[in-house]
Amino acid sequence: MPANQLTAVAVCCHDTASAVAAIPSESQEFIFLSTGTWCIVGIESATPLLSKEALELGFTNERGFNNTFRTLKNIVGLWLVQGLQKVMPNNPDFGTIDKMALQCEEPVNLVNPNDPLFYNPDNMLEAFDRYFEKTNQAKPASYSAYFKCAYNSLCLSINFYVEKIEELTGKKHGFLHIIGGGSQSVYFCQTLANVSGKKVVAGPVEATALGNILVQAIANNKISNLQQGRQLVKQSFPTQVYSTKQQKRNKLAIRTSFHGL
Repeated sequence: MPANQLTAVAVCCHDTASAVAAIPSESQEFIFLSTGTWCIVGIESATPLLSKEALELGFTNERGFNNTFRTLKNIVGLWLVQGLQKVMPNNPDFGTIDKMALQCEEPVNLVNPNDPLFYNPDNMLEAFDRYFEKTNQAKPASYSAYFKCAYNSLCLSINFYVEKIEELTGKKHGFLHIIGGGSQSVYFCQTLANVSGKKVVAGPVEATALGNILVQAIANNKISNLQQGRQLVKQSFPTQVYSTKQQKRNKLAIRTSFHGL
């Protein structure tokens, strides 16, 4: 096709903005968690959050589709799990890691995912061990327990900022939408539902690509608006909903202040 016949569409200029555009929610009243090496937790809003408290906690306001704002916090994400995976025997895939965490009945201690020990260690397992030593905690007795520890710690860190968002905005949200690779982990999603007390809606995995497509479809008048696009995503890409298991939530009411979360 000749270049002068091509149509250029300015889609969302950040991958997370595209991903949020594809979240299959019927309203803006949700918290999102974009998962990857880093995790991004936030809300979609018509106005930015500009309080001193938000600034001190490291929240930022980034533009989203159609002049919305994404008030969000970047935090350490599945980097911990990826680092452990790299040094484990046989390099287990993420499906195997999920099963290991689900089947692990060993009580585990916690780490602060934001501790400098975990920034770029040569060996993530050794970094965990150094953290346990520094905080006078017992080391896990199995590889499964290391993964369980990583997931539990990440969920508590994420929930800390979920609660802060609600405090700063004065709004409670019943749903937490998880997009990206982490949405495929049953253990991670269920634990986050237990910790947060919210319904966790997992998926779609490829939200960034879908959001890009939706914005192009709107620009080319194939669909009328983003809400219609989100409904198409909901109908086309099944999600998994996780509800809080209260008994397990009580067991996970852990001393987050001790870990600096």
